[in-house]
Amino acid sequence: MHIENNVTDRNREALDSLVRKGDRREPFLFVGRDAVFEDVEKQLWELREAGRSLDNAHVIEGPPGSGKTSVLRELRNTYIHSEDVLPVHLTGNHLNHPSQFVGTFAESCGFGNNFVHGTTQKAYQGTLGIKGITLGVGYGSSKLTPVERLQTGEPVWSVLNNCLEVPSDKLFIVLIDEAQRVRATYEDLNDIAISLGDGETGQLKVFTVFSGLSDTRQKLSDVGVSPRITGSKPSRLSTLQESEVQLVLDEFWSHSQFGFHDIPANTLAAFNQAIIETSECYPRHLQAYMRGIAGELVSGTPRITLERVLEIGHEFRVDHYEDVLDRVDFGEYGEALTECLRQRGTGETFTAYEVKDIAKTKFGMTNERIDTVFHQCIHCGVFEVDDQYEKVKRHLQVPIPSLRTHLSTGRDRKKTIELLRDRCRHLLSAPCHG
Repeated sequence: MHIENNVTDRNREALDSLVRKGDRREPFLFVGRDAVFEDVEKQLWELREAGRSLDNAHVIEGPPGSGKTSVLRELRNTYIHSEDVLPVHLTGNHLNHPSQFVGTFAESCGFGNNFVHGTTQKAYQGTLGIKGITLGVGYGSSKLTPVERLQTGEPVWSVLNNCLEVPSDKLFIVLIDEAQRVRATYEDLNDIAISLGDGETGQLKVFTVFSGLSDTRQKLSDVGVSPRITGSKPSRLSTLQESEVQLVLDEFWSHSQFGFHDIPANTLAAFNQAIIETSECYPRHLQAYMRGIAGELVSGTPRITLERVLEIGHEFRVDHYEDVLDRVDFGEYGEALTECLRQRGTGETFTAYEVKDIAKTKFGMTNERIDTVFHQCIHCGVFEVDDQYEKVKRHLQVPIPSLRTHLSTGRDRKKTIELLRDRCRHLLSAPCHG
């Protein structure tokens, strides 16, 4: 079963762009995550109507590649045309550098990147940003530029309140990607999440969405974000629904710039079913399949076989897992985890204590070392944790079956790929009429 490569030079350019941009490319079609948007909209409505929200922030957590950045992009796209909500999209690194934060915030309001340095104060004075925002009385009235005011220790939000005049009916939704990168040295972070969200301590109404890895709430708690935020239930991203993956694939195959046409319906259905099953409906895996198909076409391969598509998926998943696992200083803990997984059936949960017991009794690891590696695993999304149990008995789950397979082989790349091949041989037996 195969798909012929009959793309034109114009199609090849679009496909090559897909290959090169990778994760930086926005999805063809954003699907799912309805609960996240419902929660954010509810909290924004409270902020609009009452001048405050019970919780002035929302936390999104998930392992690498689960679609967190895509959610923030879609939130930005959703509100960018809103009359009263202005989105500001940042990363955790922006929060570590106040001048970068203020500069990006000002750019989102329609002012250029010279704002923080005040090099064109006269040009800016009296001009309009977007949605009726103007420069405030504090901008240009001081001998100090915004960045110099920050250097004196003036809080970020004080600088923004003095330098921007925001209509009272406007509010900001600050979208902070990679929030786990926030460092404890940034003292204004609590103000971002709490203080100015109530409409009382400043003119800016702010709602913050923090997005990061599986321990983001703990990281935010460590730098002083209110327990009201870090203790609230986060949105946890994992896999998509099969029907949602089908919608994305339909959009991919029908994309006008890619030039797919005259593919027999049963061939397309077989390719889609194979991708749905072997991607495990995980956003980054799904994207890897589409990039892999595009890469094969760009390279001039005469035809793409279903077997080759599956091989692309197997290889990507193992490479991706190794990239994630290399961030964890496993050592003997990895061997203990492998042994624990081999003792358990597919998909079964296990407890932190079970792995710890093997690591101590069989490999002689200290409690301190075990705890360090355990938290690295949580951070990188190797484990999902059920918090309803007391700490030592917390139930763990490796969220993606093929990741669990790779861990159970002791990270043996060749053996993992062989097992993944064996599990999807039935997908290659579908009849082909074209």
